Amino acid sequence: MKGSEKLFLGLFIFVIVLGIESFTFGQEKARGVTSDSIRIGIGAPLTKALANAGRQSVAAMSAYVSHVNETGGIHGKKIVLVVDDTQLDPGISLGIFKKQITSDNVFAHISWGSPAASPLINPANEEKIPLVVLGTAKSFFVPPKKYAFCFLPPYELQTAVAVTYIHDKLNKKDAKIAIFWRNDDYGKTALVGGEEAAKYFKYEVVAKPSYILGQAIDFTSEVMKIKRAKAEFVLLGSSVGDVAGFLREAKSQKLNATIIGALSPCSERKIIYQAGDAAENYLSVFTNAMFKESNIPGVKKMLEVSKKYVSNEILAEESYYYLFAFHPMMIIVEALKRAGVNPTAENFITKGLETIKEDSGEGLSSPVSFSANKHYIGESSFMAKANMATKDFDRVSDWMKPPQALTNQIVK
Repeated sequence: MKGSEKLFLGLFIFVIVLGIESFTFGQEKARGVTSDSIRIGIGAPLTKALANAGRQSVAAMSAYVSHVNETGGIHGKKIVLVVDDTQLDPGISLGIFKKQITSDNVFAHISWGSPAASPLINPANEEKIPLVVLGTAKSFFVPPKKYAFCFLPPYELQTAVAVTYIHDKLNKKDAKIAIFWRNDDYGKTALVGGEEAAKYFKYEVVAKPSYILGQAIDFTSEVMKIKRAKAEFVLLGSSVGDVAGFLREAKSQKLNATIIGALSPCSERKIIYQAGDAAENYLSVFTNAMFKESNIPGVKKMLEVSKKYVSNEILAEESYYYLFAFHPMMIIVEALKRAGVNPTAENFITKGLETIKEDSGEGLSSPVSFSANKHYIGESSFMAKANMATKDFDRVSDWMKPPQALTNQIVK
């Protein structure tokens, strides 16, 4: 071989090796991903307000991750969860997010609850960190945010489903509606969705009292305002203990109105126990199947996995918050699989999450569909009514969506 040919061959081999090393180096630089692990951060309330709800959700996510890791992981990589307590405080949540993407080097962050997620939307896009929101609000995806994904039907649309139920299923062509809402990013969605839906169906909003989480001792004055306004239906933009407190006060004041949990956390079974007989005739929006519906394949699979990794004490609560977090983790795992052996934020989104279509976890939850221009899962919810004999809920509707024109108006 001539000297020039040897030189050319040597240069060719050098370029190939350099290219391989550069490619490998580039893959190693993907934040939170190593040859054998993918680190995912979680911020959830583990103390103070809604602590039990947060712990239920973390238990669900941890259970599914344990199942995935035990059955081979994601292309041989195990998922490592980094969990921190936000106390549902937006300031604490932002600090945890910053810590997890720097000190903890996570690939993606899961934020529990709309108030805690709200300050993370812009930083996630600036840092190019996939942000999974276990909660939802119109401001999180309008206009579209590339790195933020909401894993619930928009709360505004859940409230619109409740009003659609009043119109279509209860056949009320005229109605006086009150909206009782928690004065934060979460509760405001019920106010916005309720007002838009009432306007669409030509209903009158006669009262809209609010309260602040953790500061309300009782709801005497709020119920009194609603009673004086002669509301026929009351939409609750609240959750768990506050819903139960409202129901008890409504019974005490003999409020003659149909009370509807307008946001899916209002479907927490614990509400029936806390409210007692005041929960009779109480209705709520649902975005997940119920524990008791083990005839549904997705529920059956969830129970099989959960019983292996989660304590009986946690599962005995049959909590909405457990179900609400289980399916999102299933979707995250599926998106990671689709992203390939060496996932990056970009391909996790474009080859993963944005390719998910009509995935309900075999009936476990509202069907999940994402696209490049749509980063909330969909519009479907169903209605269920409290059953005082079983201390549970019974479905009273199929999966429903608001009218398309109303949906367009809300999410524009």
